Amino acid sequence: MSGEQRIHEAERQQRIAEIKRLMEATGFVAKDFFLTQPPPPDKKDDAYPRWKAREVSRRRIARRMYRYGLPAHDLVSMPRAETAPARLDMFPAVEPPTEPSTSNDLVGLAITLPEQCPRCSGHDAWVGAGRWPHKASIMCVCGRHLGWLSTATFNFINATVQQFGRPTEPICVNRQRAAAEVKSPITANAMKGNCNG
Repeated sequence: MSGEQRIHEAERQQRIAEIKRLMEATGFVAKDFFLTQPPPPDKKDDAYPRWKAREVSRRRIARRMYRYGLPAHDLVSMPRAETAPARLDMFPAVEPPTEPSTSNDLVGLAITLPEQCPRCSGHDAWVGAGRWPHKASIMCVCGRHLGWLSTATFNFINATVQQFGRPTEPICVNRQRAAAEVKSPITANAMKGNCNG
């Protein structure tokens, strides 16, 4: 590990510790940034104002995580691999791809989507880490996983970043809908709208 990577990792660990302190001070746990509680069905009782105040605090922390480029997965401490014996003979050997599953240059890159997030109704997202066979994920600023970045889109953005450098503003990423979701030419044209933000 080079000196620059060690500095970057140390800074990342400091940011994770800061987010965990904020979460502890406000009473949140990591799962609150994976799955949030929906609003109470009856807005007349006192449960709704409590939920609204809690959601405002949670979104404030989620925005800071977005600025730092930290997905909710970084807040969870993973169990050590030595706790359970490995049963490698149960699974056939699969050769991992020769190319990495994601480019560190793209992780944390701010993007804007034309469709809204089902959780927060926002359009702002960022490029997250990939898991083989996917090269990168799309994460909403609220922490919700919105899908995977297509290989063609990933390669285009990666080549653009390598040639021109990392953009300073969010870039617009249009994703194609599955054929089953497009019901008519009118609906298909409506889905091809520009990114709005």
